[in-house]
Amino acid sequence: MYRRLLRIHVLPGFGDRDLDEITPQAVRTWRAARLAATGSTTVAKSYRLLKAIMETATDDELIRRNPCRIKGAGSEQATERSTATVAQVDGLAEAMGPRWRLMVYFCAYGPMRPEEQAALRRTSVALDPLAVRITEAAPELNTGRRVEGDTLSTQSGATLKDTMVRAGQSSEKAAMIYQHSDDDRPQGVADGIHERVRAAREKAGGQPKAMPQLAREA
Repeated sequence: MYRRLLRIHVLPGFGDRDLDEITPQAVRTWRAARLAATGSTTVAKSYRLLKAIMETATDDELIRRNPCRIKGAGSEQATERSTATVAQVDGLAEAMGPRWRLMVYFCAYGPMRPEEQAALRRTSVALDPLAVRITEAAPELNTGRRVEGDTLSTQSGATLKDTMVRAGQSSEKAAMIYQHSDDDRPQGVADGIHERVRAAREKAGGQPKAMPQLAREA
């Protein structure tokens, strides 16, 4: 992503300039042009990249001060996305067909990232209790090749910490931000999601579908 941002958005504006020619005014002009040409989220990411580059130049004493001084320019203000209903998830799963159907449920109710699904093996499934345990991820590189490595709800009564545990965000630094969660809570969150989905299906008049209760182990 950084290479793409550098190639498409940063270098066309500053690639032929000396570092001391990149002034605050030049940065403002560049950002305004980028906002007129592409989305604000992409511009925010590009600005943060440029700011990091110029901060390194400042630390190396190649320039006296970082010219990227626009307050809030690196913040992304993404619009709130609606949540898919149980019926929409079921419809998408049916449309995917029997081979890929389970992936939809993993993404919707896991939650499970695509790179984590790519690393799933039969040994990831436990029968007692029924669970899918996430221990690895296989992100796709720009070359199309996948590299396996380490990983990266609240509606059912989960705390922020519970959600973090289910999503595999278990670093010590991240853990300090969230509330406490004991080892039994991930299963409790899975049970809560399972019951909410079952109730929504019954209310809609459909037959309850068998769905594994997804507990995660990061």
